[in-house]
Amino acid sequence: MINLREVTTKEMVLKCLEVSTEQTPQTTENAAIFALAWIERDKIRPLCIYYNDTMIGFVILHCEGDLCEAQQFVIDRNHQGKGYELEASRAIMNYVENNLKSKQFFFFPTLPTKTIVTESKKDVDLELEITKVLQEIGIPAHIKGYSYLRCAITKAYHEFELLSKITKTIYPEIAKEYETTPARVERAIRHAIEIAWSLERNAIVKFFGTPTTVINKQKPGNAAFIATIADRLRLQHRDKPA
Repeated sequence: MINLREVTTKEMVLKCLEVSTEQTPQTTENAAIFALAWIERDKIRPLCIYYNDTMIGFVILHCEGDLCEAQQFVIDRNHQGKGYELEASRAIMNYVENNLKSKQFFFFPTLPTKTIVTESKKDVDLELEITKVLQEIGIPAHIKGYSYLRCAITKAYHEFELLSKITKTIYPEIAKEYETTPARVERAIRHAIEIAWSLERNAIVKFFGTPTTVINKQKPGNAAFIATIADRLRLQHRDKPA
């Protein structure tokens, strides 16, 4: 299980810099940032990334006002290619949503070598794109439906046919992952869409590009909402040059 721990001791800093020394050319810069973090804890927050009780990497969050950026994100080379990059990115985004007051979050992972750009890195990029879309159309990041939507859209992107049986597949899978019930997942997603529809209706209509939505003034249902975003991203990626 991936978990994040705030850097509170010199030993934790040294462990992080051991990872940095092996993999990134910005070791001196990272050391300076760790030192500065002790002075400006409200703006710079270094976190160790653990798999159970083994430290496998670190991330340094830079936060000021409503903005938070993850500019240094490193997974130890001995733990790459195991899917930890994706799990860690989710943990980092959840940490920001639950513990910080930032309204905007940007992820700039540190990629020291081309060899770590694996399939899991592509999944991280997809999750960040979905996050950007949800933010643009006004889904509040602090509610449960936000995380459930991101997960549902990811599943639909990879297996679009799942949407034909959303109540039997997607909701139960998300419920299992978040240790809740399918009914609560459905309600949380519906609630998130309702909030965005009441606050950012024009942004949703513009993204969906559906004339009937404008005429009938009806918010999209869960399946339609998830399907439209997933399909739009699939088409965008298909049209990108290799």
